[in-house]
Amino acid sequence: MSEEQRVQLLAPLLDHVASLILAHLASVLLGCIGVARIEAAWPAWFLAGNLILILARLLTLRRLQRLRASPAGGRPRDMLAASRPYFAVGLVWVGLNGLFGSLCLLGSEDEVMRLLAIAQAFGIAGGTASRAAGTPRYALLQIVGWLLPVVAGTAISGPDYWGITLLALLYAAVLDLIVRRHFRHMLALIAAERAKDALAGRLAVALGNMKQGLALYDAAGRLQLVNRRFHEAFGLAPDDLVPGMTEAEVTARCGVPGQDAPAAPGPGSGPGRPEGRLATHDGRVVALACEALEDGGWVVTCEDVTGRCRDEARIAHMARHDSLTGLPNRALFAERMEQAVARLGGGEPFVLLYLDLDGFKAVNDTLGHATGDRLLCLVAGRISACLREADTVARLGGDEFAILMPGVKCPAATELIAHLLIRVIGLPCGIDGRQLVVGASIGAAFAPAGAASPDSLMRQADMALYRAKESGRGCYRRFEPEMERRLRVRQSLEADLRGALGRGEFELHYQPIVSLTTPPEVCFEALLRWRRPGRDLVPPGSFISVLEETGLIAPVGAWALRTACADAAGWPASVRVAVNVSPAQFRSGTLVAEVEAALAESRLPAARLDLEITEAAILTDDAAILATLHRLRASGIRVALDDFGTGYSSLSYLRHFPLDKLKIDRSFVVGLDSSHASASIVRAIVTLARSLGLVSIAEGVETPEQLHHLRRLGCDEIQGHLFAAPRPNEEVPAMLRRIHEYTLLETWIHLSRPYGRAQE
Repeated sequence: MSEEQRVQLLAPLLDHVASLILAHLASVLLGCIGVARIEAAWPAWFLAGNLILILARLLTLRRLQRLRASPAGGRPRDMLAASRPYFAVGLVWVGLNGLFGSLCLLGSEDEVMRLLAIAQAFGIAGGTASRAAGTPRYALLQIVGWLLPVVAGTAISGPDYWGITLLALLYAAVLDLIVRRHFRHMLALIAAERAKDALAGRLAVALGNMKQGLALYDAAGRLQLVNRRFHEAFGLAPDDLVPGMTEAEVTARCGVPGQDAPAAPGPGSGPGRPEGRLATHDGRVVALACEALEDGGWVVTCEDVTGRCRDEARIAHMARHDSLTGLPNRALFAERMEQAVARLGGGEPFVLLYLDLDGFKAVNDTLGHATGDRLLCLVAGRISACLREADTVARLGGDEFAILMPGVKCPAATELIAHLLIRVIGLPCGIDGRQLVVGASIGAAFAPAGAASPDSLMRQADMALYRAKESGRGCYRRFEPEMERRLRVRQSLEADLRGALGRGEFELHYQPIVSLTTPPEVCFEALLRWRRPGRDLVPPGSFISVLEETGLIAPVGAWALRTACADAAGWPASVRVAVNVSPAQFRSGTLVAEVEAALAESRLPAARLDLEITEAAILTDDAAILATLHRLRASGIRVALDDFGTGYSSLSYLRHFPLDKLKIDRSFVVGLDSSHASASIVRAIVTLARSLGLVSIAEGVETPEQLHHLRRLGCDEIQGHLFAAPRPNEEVPAMLRRIHEYTLLETWIHLSRPYGRAQE
C-alpha cells in the first residue's frame, strides 16, 4: 500500500474528534465515580493518568491537524511519522483503562462499578471499530485492549458472569468482522476516488488539448466549466472566465460586438441558437456551435477560424484573380459580364474591349519569361491607371486583356479611351537597364447594340481585335458585321493550312540574288508558295503569319530547308541557295541538326547554303543563339540578316553575332529615285556593312535607275524583279542563262524588259 493511501486511511481519526473526546470524558467520569465509590487509592491514580493521557492525545492530534492543514498539504511521510505518537498514546490509554476495568471486576465488590466498567468497555470498543477502521491493526488492538479485561474478569468472577464473557467474545468477533469490512470498503472508496481523480485529470488534459474551446452552462445559464482553448479563441487570460458567470457576463468578457440579429450565436448562446461565425473586437473570427443537455443546460464549442477565414479568402481571391498581375481572371470577368448583361434590361449599356499586346511574344521569347512577366505587370498597372473605379480589367491569359466599361455607349468616347490606352502602353518600359517597347491592338463590342449574351459579345470583341491586328497593329477597331465573314475566311484558311504540308500543297519558288561584279555571282532565295486546292497560287503574305501564329511554321520551315537543298544540288556548283529561317526554328534548339540532315540528304556542300534570319531571332544576346550561329558558320554556311533597318537595327547585333550579309529592306530601295533620305540610309548601311566586312544586298530592285543608284552607292548584290520574279525550280536554268548572257553593264539595257515580268 502506498504512503498516500495510508495517509488517506488516517482521515477518519483526524475528522471525527468529537467521538474521541467523548470516549476520554467517559473514562474520566468512570474514574471519578470509582474514586467516590471505592475506598482505595488506585481509582485516583487511574483518574490522574486519564487526565494526563487526554492532554497528550489532544497535543498529538493537534500536531497532525496542523501538518495536514499546512500549505504543502502534509507530505505522506511526515504525516505517517507524526501519527506514531498518536497511536502510542492511544494504546497506552486503552491499556490503562483496561487495567482499571479488570480491577473493577476483580478487586471490587461494587456491582455498580463492575457494570459501568463492562458498559464502558463495550461502548468504547464499538466506537473504535468504526472510527479506527482505516487502521485495522490499531483498531483490533484497541478492541482487544478494551474487551480482553472484561472477558478475563467475568470468567474469573464465576458462572454468574460467564454470559457476559461469551457476549464479550461474540462482540469482539463481530467487531473484528466490522473493522475488516469497513477497511475493505474504505480501500474501495479510496480506489474509486483515485480512479475518479485520474479520470478528472485525463478529462482536464483532454479539455486543455482539444482543438475546440468548450464552455458548459447549467440550466440557470451560469458557467460551470470552461477550458483553455475557449480563453485562447477569444484572446482572454486564463482567469478571465470563472464558473458562476452568467451568459451576459461571458459574452461581454469575450469582447463580442452587439449582434443585429437576436438569434446570432455568441459565446454564451443557449440551446436553439444557430451555429455560425462571429467577429470579436480585436478582429478574430470564431466559429460557434451550441448543444442542449438533458438537464436543461447546454454546452458551447468554439474554434478560432481567423487563419482559416484568411486562407479561404486568399484561395477565393486566387481562384478569381490572376496570380501574376493581381487583376481579375477569366472566371471573375465572366461573372462581371453576366452581371452587366443582366443590367441591360434596366437600360444600362456597356462596352467590352479586347486588348492584345503587339511585340510581346518576341520580348518574352528572347529576353525570357521573367522579363516578360515584369513587362506584363507594368502594362497591367498602366491599363488600370487609365480606367475608372467602376470599370473591370482582367487578364485572360498570355498578353490578352479584357476591359468591361459599364455605362459607356458613345463610340467616340470609347475610341478616345482606346487610343489613350494604346498611347500609354506604347511608352518605353525600363526593365533591367533595357528600354522595352510593346504596342497594343484593341477591339470593341457594344451592348445592347451588339449581341445580348456574354459569349457573343466576347466573340465580337475578339473579331474586332483581330481586325485591328490585320490593320497594322497599334490600332483600334469596333465590331462590324463584316468581320464575321472575314473571321470565317480566316478559320477556313487555317483549317486548310493544317493539312497542306501532308497533302504536298506547298511549293518553293526561287528569285535570283545577283552580285554587281563581272562575271556576276548568283544565289537563289527560296520563297514559299501555297497551291491551295481550287484556288490560285497563294502568295506568302496571305498565309505566313497564320503559320507563325498556329505553330505550323516549324515543320513547314524544315520541309522548305530540305527541299531547297535538294533542288540546289541539281544546279551548277557555283550557284548558292538562300533559305529563310523563322525565329521559331532558330530558337527550337534543333536547327543545326535539321541543317546538317538536309545537307547530308541532298549532298549539297555547306558553302552553297545561305540562311536568312530576322532581327526577331537574335533580339537577345543569348549564349545558345550565339553558339548556334557559330556552329553554322563553322560548317561553311553563310548567315544573312534580313530586312535590316526596319526593326531594332541595333549595332550591337552586328558586333556580337557572326554574320556574313546585310539585306537592305525594299522600303529604302523604292525611294532611291525620289528621296534623299532613302539614299542616305542606303549609303550608311552599305558603308557600315563594308566596314564590318559584310556583304550588302538590296531587296526590291525593279528599275535600271535603282540599279544605277545602288551601283553608285557601292552595294554588293541586288535582288528584285529587275532580274526575275520568283519562279519554280524548273525555270532556274533559264534564269541562269538569261543572267550570264550579258555583262553587268548591259544588264540594265537588255533586262529593261525583264524575264520575270514577261512571265507575270
